[in-house]
Amino acid sequence: MVKTLPFADQPSLSMSLLRLNAFRHLSTPNAITCNIIIRGLIASGSPRILAALPNQFTFSCTLKSYFRLRSLQFNEVWATVVDLFRRMVDSIAPFDSTTLIVVLNACGRLGELELGVWISRYVERKKMRSGNTNLATSLVDMFPKCGHLEKARALFDEMPNRDVIAWSALISGYAQQGRCREALDLFREMQLAGVEANEVTMVGVLSACADTGALETGRWVHSFVRRSRLKFSVTLGKALVDFYAKCGCVDSAMAIFSEMPRKNVLSWRALIQGLASNGRAEEALDLFSYMLVTGVRPNEVTLLAALSACGHAGLVADGRSIFDSMKSIHGIEPRIDHCGCVIDRLGRAGRIEEARRFIGAMPVEPTAVVWRIHLASCKIHGEVEIGEESLNQITRFDPLHSGDYLTISRMKEMGIRKPSPGFSSIEVDSTVHEFFTVDRRRRRPRRKEIHRTAGEKAMESSPLRPVAAR
Repeated sequence: MVKTLPFADQPSLSMSLLRLNAFRHLSTPNAITCNIIIRGLIASGSPRILAALPNQFTFSCTLKSYFRLRSLQFNEVWATVVDLFRRMVDSIAPFDSTTLIVVLNACGRLGELELGVWISRYVERKKMRSGNTNLATSLVDMFPKCGHLEKARALFDEMPNRDVIAWSALISGYAQQGRCREALDLFREMQLAGVEANEVTMVGVLSACADTGALETGRWVHSFVRRSRLKFSVTLGKALVDFYAKCGCVDSAMAIFSEMPRKNVLSWRALIQGLASNGRAEEALDLFSYMLVTGVRPNEVTLLAALSACGHAGLVADGRSIFDSMKSIHGIEPRIDHCGCVIDRLGRAGRIEEARRFIGAMPVEPTAVVWRIHLASCKIHGEVEIGEESLNQITRFDPLHSGDYLTISRMKEMGIRKPSPGFSSIEVDSTVHEFFTVDRRRRRPRRKEIHRTAGEKAMESSPLRPVAAR
């Protein structure tokens, strides 16, 4: 029977029914013939047909084949892996350590802590962790992703042999949980232990450096990458771009981006966001436009970065154009955070009523966060009546939040008067010059000279090292 299935590895959707029909007519199915059929079905891009197939012979092959699948969205793959494993357990089908490694990977991706803990206890009960570094490392990798970093550290400390994968998993776990100093300390421990870092290690360390503003350590990592000739992958390149941008070294980030032999949508997003957050919003939008011209299809996060850039630059029309293109051109449904960017931008521009109309026409249900953004804009521009409407909407979601009532109370105390502009002063040649936030609209004698002097003073008082952008 096996020799009569040359179509089993052909990735053609038209062969799916033939495969399924062959499976149903097997008089004495066994693991080999079943698994050949399954591999063919998955290769064809028709894995949903497999829903009725798994049994004690085929569960493991099906699960591992899903794990290697690239034709589905990753979250769908992970969810299917978890579902198949649960069915596997319910049917008392046997599974090995390789199967558990696949499922632990899925648990980490989906935050399936309960199942991850069950597997951890099963491994302990069966004494499977002893001598199995890969399985132990998978547990160390899973727990931080599910929010249990201390459990991961305890497992790591119990490992008699820690390879670079185990070290990298825990370093990344610390970085992902915002415990970046501990991530860097662990990296130094790794160096003292004589374990040679790899690409994954460097990505985790760079993430920690970016979030703590550890510029010198990050530069050392960059130098190490060059010296050791590590593979300059898309992921590592993106991590370097993100690190330099968050540390305020935008030109370095742009240079890294230009050097990258391959880029994906996340690489573009990192530089777009980095430019925007460092006051170079128009360059960020130019880069976004160039990305589209090169044929790179944006995703939700890239579009959010572009909308954020519009907010930084005060480009209301451009931002609305990008928002409108999400569904009509890119086929992406706007999420609540995309809508929040538009509302915030309209509010900052003083277009309070337009922001209110936008909320009413949003493609998703407004949340308390959306209404709080609008309430904050109302406060800035002294729009008490519209602000009260926003407060009424907020109380539907969160009636006990006292800060919202305090905001509207202070607005009423102000009446409908516009808030006082921001004020500061500087002494130049024994003359005190006062500045208000509206000064750009006024003609002040020696204005350019004063601003130049202020800039020089700022440079004199700046720290020696750039501070991480937040």
